[in-house]
Amino acid sequence: MERRLEIAGEALKRLREIDEASLSEQIPDYFRIIGLRNHIAPGYDNVDLATLWDAAANHTPQLIAAPQSWLENADMVP
Repeated sequence: MERRLEIAGEALKRLREIDEASLSEQIPDYFRIIGLRNHIAPGYDNVDLATLWDAAANHTPQLIAAPQSWLENADMVP
């Protein structure tokens, strides 16, 4: 579970570099997910499992749907 949240945070970090304005419209709390990633990545022993469970159980569907929608609607520059 930690690894998946870390990957999601890294993906959002990269999307932010492409188009932060559009990302913030699609996923208003994206910065919180990136922050969670930044906390998870260096220290698995310091992670609050209840927080991770809440994120996975209650916010994953939106986390999956929003980037997909954003990618489908974004004007990507090659």
